[in-house]
Amino acid sequence: MKINNKNPFNTFLEQQLLNLNFKRRKEILRINKLILLQFLTKLKIFLFIFIILICKVTKNEALQRVSEYQRFDGWFNNLANPQWGSVGSRLHRDAPSSYQDGVYRLDSSLPSARVISELMFKGEPGIPSRRNLTTMFAFFSQVIAYEIMQSTQNSCPLEMHKIPVERCDPIFDKDCEGKTDIPFTRAKYDKGTGHGLNSPREQINERTSWIDASFLYSTQEPWVAALRSFENGTLLEGPMPGYPPFNDPHIPLINPPPPQIHRLMNPERLFILGDPRINENPGLLSFGLILFRWHNIQALRLQQEFPEWTDEELFQGARRLVIATLQSIVLYEFLPVLLSISKEEIPEYQGYNPHVPPGISHSFATTAFRFPHTLVPPALLLRKRNGKCEFRKEVGGFPALRLCQNWWNAQDIVREYSVDEIVLGMASQIAEDEDHIVVEDLRDFIFGPMHFTRLDVVSTSIMRARDNGLPGYNQLRKAYKLKPKDWTTINPKLNETNPEVFLLEKIIFIKFFLKKINKLANLYDFKIDRLDAYVGGMLEADGNGPGELFSAIIKDQFLRLRESDRFWFENRQNGLFTDREIFFIRRITLRDIIRQTTSIGKEDIQENVFFWKNGDPCPQPFQVNISSLESCVPFMRFDHFTGNEVTYIFTCIALFTIPLVCIGIGYLLVQRRKKMGMLFEPGAIKKQNQESTEDEGIIAKDQKLVFPAIEWLNETFCRSILVELNSEYSQLKILKRRSGGILRKLDFGDVNVLRLTVTKSGSVRKGQGPFVCISLPKNYDIVLRLRSKHQWSKFRSSLGNCLLKHGKLLKEVEAENDVLLEAAETKDKRQSKLDHFFREAYSRAFNDPALSDSSQISNTNFNSMQQVMAMTLTKAEFAEALGMRTSDLFVQRMFACMAANSNEEIDGGNDTVVTFQEFLDVLRKFTQGSLREKLQLVFDMCDLEREGRVQRKQFCEFVKSLNIAAGVRIDQEVQDQVLECVLKRAGVDPERDILTYKDFEAIFSQMVDIRRPVGVHLRGVNMRINLEETQSLNSFAVTSEVKDPFDKNSISLLLSYLESYRQHIVILFLFFAANAIVFLERFWFYRYENEHRDLRRVMGVGEFLNLIFKIFTIKFKSRLVTT
Repeated sequence: MKINNKNPFNTFLEQQLLNLNFKRRKEILRINKLILLQFLTKLKIFLFIFIILICKVTKNEALQRVSEYQRFDGWFNNLANPQWGSVGSRLHRDAPSSYQDGVYRLDSSLPSARVISELMFKGEPGIPSRRNLTTMFAFFSQVIAYEIMQSTQNSCPLEMHKIPVERCDPIFDKDCEGKTDIPFTRAKYDKGTGHGLNSPREQINERTSWIDASFLYSTQEPWVAALRSFENGTLLEGPMPGYPPFNDPHIPLINPPPPQIHRLMNPERLFILGDPRINENPGLLSFGLILFRWHNIQALRLQQEFPEWTDEELFQGARRLVIATLQSIVLYEFLPVLLSISKEEIPEYQGYNPHVPPGISHSFATTAFRFPHTLVPPALLLRKRNGKCEFRKEVGGFPALRLCQNWWNAQDIVREYSVDEIVLGMASQIAEDEDHIVVEDLRDFIFGPMHFTRLDVVSTSIMRARDNGLPGYNQLRKAYKLKPKDWTTINPKLNETNPEVFLLEKIIFIKFFLKKINKLANLYDFKIDRLDAYVGGMLEADGNGPGELFSAIIKDQFLRLRESDRFWFENRQNGLFTDREIFFIRRITLRDIIRQTTSIGKEDIQENVFFWKNGDPCPQPFQVNISSLESCVPFMRFDHFTGNEVTYIFTCIALFTIPLVCIGIGYLLVQRRKKMGMLFEPGAIKKQNQESTEDEGIIAKDQKLVFPAIEWLNETFCRSILVELNSEYSQLKILKRRSGGILRKLDFGDVNVLRLTVTKSGSVRKGQGPFVCISLPKNYDIVLRLRSKHQWSKFRSSLGNCLLKHGKLLKEVEAENDVLLEAAETKDKRQSKLDHFFREAYSRAFNDPALSDSSQISNTNFNSMQQVMAMTLTKAEFAEALGMRTSDLFVQRMFACMAANSNEEIDGGNDTVVTFQEFLDVLRKFTQGSLREKLQLVFDMCDLEREGRVQRKQFCEFVKSLNIAAGVRIDQEVQDQVLECVLKRAGVDPERDILTYKDFEAIFSQMVDIRRPVGVHLRGVNMRINLEETQSLNSFAVTSEVKDPFDKNSISLLLSYLESYRQHIVILFLFFAANAIVFLERFWFYRYENEHRDLRRVMGVGEFLNLIFKIFTIKFKSRLVTT
């Protein structure tokens, strides 16, 4: 059996070693030779066996290295606290918070961040770094910042603040309007914080805190899957070799509008890598592409060494090596240069410590690690890769690539000039000096949103520290165990060169105050404790790295990241690397990675790419300054109207036209329906029609015929119903389509001849059935539209057989559609006639023409007053007018009394109807009759048998029924006691069961004002009619014979309305009261209590009014849906 004694990482690291310089390689070879000679002096046989065993163990360890994969989202690095360092975890609070209210509010008493930026951070660019730091160091620091933190994303909902700008600001207020404010949006935070003094607001980090190459791989599994090729463990390449694909999958990369173009660009133009901000500038993108190629190189080498490994094993192995080399470069190459210390001053690694929190501190994220802003130059030099130290002089017509003109255009720059030229230029170009000056490309012309295309990175940094509740300068120094400082000791060197900035003596302060010179001490009212930590920390810089405060913060952060990372490459306990592998990883430099991922030769780039020293290859031709560069496009605002005038005009015309078109279409449909009556079926009916049987939905079962139809109610309303014909009981029922509930029932038992009116054959449209009007005496007509002639034939034959079975006749008449619908006595038409019936009766009874409504007779098909006089009233209609049931005793007695003198010539002696004259006679007796006539009428209502006497029990029941008619509810026992008392006072013996007319006179003689007019309150009519004139609403009121000097019609009408709709009024009152309370509470909250956050500060009162309106609209719509 052949033993593979190759270790992938040993093989790779040995190959890496061959790429080192000759001196290192010679020294390592000499050490190896000495070791081998020592071993060879011993027993060679044992040496051979020992080597074989070592190879076996090493190979097994290599396979186990992918047994536990480091998660992309940072979870479970610390097994005791799995959320530490993960995506979305809180920033580490390294010093007590300092919000204005102790919870979340910004300190509004601090000076304007823009004023501070103009005062302290403005200066001439082009001052080279005193330590000869290269531009590569400045942009690599941005890579590290994006690798471990992203804590500036906007909160939701937006919390907008304004940074005041001084009048006549040279960038943001050139016209001296004094109305400009720089927008600032507060960062996303943990929603579980910011609710009390013991839990101030804590911002979150949307990247992992660990150095795990998330800048390359992302923090989400789907995102990583989009980056992978799933072949040999490599990352996917696009159409250009050595470059990732473009954003065709539409991964959510950050894609703000480039300020130099001022319009949104297609996101598909961007390269895909792990960080959404990767395409921000050419320097940042170049490092991303270098790491991209570095991963693929390692994956291919591992695949060659171990062809049996799966794609996942190869990918994870290459990823671990990329992470390890990145960790080594950050801690042992970058950090000493940043802090201006030697590598030996970095404390030795003492092993994994699970008790150390890895979170990115607020002070690191918002102040200390923003120090490299001072290193960024205004432009990038591009150096050709021809080995002749030749720089490009025609970059867009200028000698260097201006940053402010190329924000979010990095992909085009890289494709045009290549990664090699950008890296070579950054290796030769000297960065800006490490001071408090920031170039205008960052301080005045960094990218912003569409409505404010340029921002100030210094102002944003100051505001971000305030947003995170960072304490003042001296408080933060105390948190890191540093001595507090005053204005004279922040930076002694700066104070010597510019002493007036600090205004030490009061006389000098008064002098500069009178001259209105806004110096730093004046802005902070001479209170250094109020000085922003970012401002104080930047002022400490003296050209030799960050000051004392920032150095302490940065060193603490990186050491905590190293000690708390279970997957740190130097941790022997995780079994990821052997001591030999750790040794080789520590010797890999950024220069080695650049050389292997580009075509740059060793003679074209210096040993330490973060410095350029005398003797290094290719010095820069000049120190870049803005004098010979392209000018930055000034900031612009975005107006949605400008440039879209024509579109807005036509949009407004369309918005106004669409409602008119809809109204017109609706009007035409209504007119069409009026003429033809529901010419089309609703969608539900059509669907049911399609699913019906060949017999068109007709169901015959148990002597019942059921079929669908449409009932025509009036000119504007139809409804879908089911018609059920029961031949056994000779009944016709109108049922609800879905639930089957009974809408109406007709009984043919009392009818001798049933009259049907049907549409003429010639007027029936193709594909539609005829109209059928069923007329039944003493009932309003039913108008049906059947679906087809076949359905009509089936219904007619079934109805004829049903009537013939019970000895009835069917009379059929044909008519045109318009004539049939016009002549149909529907419920609405009948109700309209009854309304006029009662009004005319009251008008004649009280001799008051104002109560009459004769002007509307023509609208209700009355040809003359004779038709009014000839109208008949059924018991059911009379009960409905009173708002009572037909079975109520008062209705029965009153109706029987009116029908007692019925004329046989008019109604055939049938006591089920009364004429207009009969109703009028009874009404006149109540209102204008004598006392005897009134008493006689009441007596007749009780004496149904016309025997001249009334049963005592019947009299009591009749009086009780009067309470029901009046809408009064009294207990039965109370009513009996009152009646017995009344009878006793009238002299009626309690033992008598019979009452005479004289007893009635005795009883009612006790009543006060018996001679006053009496009327019948038709409550049911008031509730059901709906006429156009308001006079119809009070036409049932009974007027007194004595004219009241005060007009009480309106009050009576109001009281009647309140009585009829009291339940509706209470429900509506409760509903609107609840909404009003909620509205006022939300109004007060958004108007006064929450005015410092969200869009409230931007849109004013209109924002929360709009929000509340939307909330109520949603609630209203939800109620409509549920009802």
